Amino acid sequence: MPKIFISSRRDESSYATHAIYKHLVEHYGSGSVVLDVNSLWLGDGFTSYLNKQVSPCDALLVVIGDGWATRRLDAAADIVQAEVCLAAKLGIPVIPVLVDRASMPELGDLPLHLKTLVRFNAAEVRLGRDYQSHLELLVQGLDRVFEHAAATSLPKESPRTIELGGIVTNSIGMQLKLISAGEFLMGSPDADNTARENEKPQHLVRIAKPFYLGTYVVTQAQYEGVLGPRPWRRGRPLVQEGPDYPETYVSWDDAVNFCHKLSQQEGVEYQLPTEAQWEYACRAGTTTVYSFGDDPAKLGEYSWHRTNTWDVGEEYAHRVGEKLANHWGLHDMHGNVWEWCQEEYTAGRSGRALRGGSFSDDTEYCRSAIRHWHFPDRRIGSIGFRVARAYP
Repeated sequence: MPKIFISSRRDESSYATHAIYKHLVEHYGSGSVVLDVNSLWLGDGFTSYLNKQVSPCDALLVVIGDGWATRRLDAAADIVQAEVCLAAKLGIPVIPVLVDRASMPELGDLPLHLKTLVRFNAAEVRLGRDYQSHLELLVQGLDRVFEHAAATSLPKESPRTIELGGIVTNSIGMQLKLISAGEFLMGSPDADNTARENEKPQHLVRIAKPFYLGTYVVTQAQYEGVLGPRPWRRGRPLVQEGPDYPETYVSWDDAVNFCHKLSQQEGVEYQLPTEAQWEYACRAGTTTVYSFGDDPAKLGEYSWHRTNTWDVGEEYAHRVGEKLANHWGLHDMHGNVWEWCQEEYTAGRSGRALRGGSFSDDTEYCRSAIRHWHFPDRRIGSIGFRVARAYP
């Protein structure tokens, strides 16, 4: 039997919530329905509770009453937000259920991580003459969800792997982090006077499928291990030789060829990330100028850029992983080397998109939203790349 988790606020809409719970238990069985924190044992940690109760579920119902969206949702410790976000990360269907006189919240009333709710078709369970028929329609809708999931399901990752951003290591020693599906605000807001016009307007983007992304940019040792020596690099400036230094003087064409060869070698698809995948991973759930906040004075803890390289006579890309990672465990997303992305910078033009900034750039060119471009056949000492890998 399927398993259903009901997320609700304990101090509102309790009558409707318990009525929904009772009806679902009658239809699916008592072991198939979990009612929010009523299942939290004494002494049990909340993170442990989430993993044990939400992760195995086949659907999460969010009971939305009159005051559901007016309080607490912005709080990091809000239980409802944690439940919905975990379900979304795990790919569990999230179904809003409108009770009492509630309507779907407006997009602007929801924090970033809950904005995805407005995209879901909501069920209604209203007290009154049609109350019982609403409950029956809810069950019918759930049955269709479960039937569709059974026909299209992929193997689930374990809760621990998803929560910790699981790492895989391939045959050339490259580490890749699992990036969960989700939504984010891409680009810069209109009010940001330091942003470029090519970063606007800021817009909501959905990453529909999980994917793996390199923890680091591709290193010299990894590149040579797949494609062999690079004669074009001999005698070039702005290069420090060594196995753990980024592979630079690499064109977009070279990077695509590397992905093609690595895919053949590994038997799984590698490619350059899209711009949306790259920025989503760089931001790691943040909406600030950088993945660590808005203060450029802290950039040196996370990034190699002009102040701590060029201005002190170290005019080259530095070893990968020497700076702090972002919240999702990815290193050097700000600075060190510009990183090639899949698509054209502007539709219909030959230039390819670059993201992230480099060791030779000022702080404003290392922002999460920064966009740049170059011709796909150009090899430059401040350009490298990291790879994305298909999931699963």
